[in-house]
Parts: sequence; structure tokens; C-alpha cells
Amino acid sequence: ASPHTISFSTLPEHWRLMRYVRQHEAQLTDNLLPSGSFDHQKNILLEGWTREIADKSVFSATADIIPSGDSGKVLRLAAWYSEPGMKSGTRDDLTPIAVTSPAVPVSAGDIMLVRGRVRRGLAVAAGSRRSLLLFDSELGAESGLKIELTTEWAPFEMIRPVTRNGEFRFSASLIGQAEVHLDDLEI
Repeated sequence: ASPHTISFSTLPEHWRLMRYVRQHEAQLTDNLLPSGSFDHQKNILLEGWTREIADKSVFSATADIIPSGDSGKVLRLAAWYSEPGMKSGTRDDLTPIAVTSPAVPVSAGDIMLVRGRVRRGLAVAAGSRRSLLLFDSELGAESGLKIELTTEWAPFEMIRPVTRNGEFRFSASLIGQAEVHLDDLEI
């Protein structure tokens, strides 16, 4: 996902950005997010991640690290309606839980490449196929990525040009009721 694919008029900027990334791929630094694999973690909050949980009157939610038979450990985000039957009167745009990575220092002109993989979990029935929003501190949730989830791992990639010196963070939030697994996150 590139910020320049929003409209036809910005496609030339997208292709310039993609050419730049391809030309400089060999110069990419190691993963700046050492806690993105989750295999050696017990608690994401101890690794500098933050968690925001919405009002519990509508949803109950959790973010935890669980074993995954095929890939060590994964980050699980899950949210479910607090009361059976609440779905009928609930808005579809509520975000019951969001997790945000530790900060990565950046400078204006940097290009941030965020990669990872996601899948739908089985324990909570999803209200939508696109129940996960991936976004960053540079462009915000408005320019986030919504992936159609299945029970199979799907890779994702976000390319973000940095416009100011500061800190860069990656966030994942659920939209409505769902269970989602994230793994192998890299910035």
C-alpha cells in the first residue's frame, strides 16, 4: 500500500516511489522492530507496545501472544460483543481494540517499509471480512490498509515516505467483532 495510489493524478509519484524503493532495497536496514516476531515474548506491553481497549459496555477485547502450531508464537487481537444480541444496534465502525508498536526514530525523507503477515483466527466469528485496519503514525488511520482476511496467512506491505523528523509507529486495530493473528512484523 502506497499513499500515492489514492488517485490517478498521483500515480506518477507512486511509480517514482516504487522505483526508489527497488533501487535502494539493498540499503534497507535490519528490522527496526525487534519485537515483531513474537516468538520470544510473553507480554507485548513489556516490549514497548501499547494497547487501547474501547468502552467495555459494547465489546470485550484482548491482545495477547499465543502459540501457533505452524509458526511459533503470534500476536492475537480478539474482540467480541459483551452482550449476546448487541450486534443489531452497534455501529460497524467501532474499534474495540488497537495495538501500537514501539516508536522508531525517523528523519524527513526516510522511506518506511512495513511488512508482516495476517490471518483470521477461528475463536471469534468475524463481523466482516475486512475486520482489521493497519495504519501508521505518518498517515494515520484514514490512509490505513484493510485486508480481506482468511484463515490462511496473507502478507502485507505498506510503504510510507516520512515528511518530518520524529517517531514512526505501526498500529493494528480491529473493526467490530473478530479474531486476527499478526506475525513477522518488520519496519
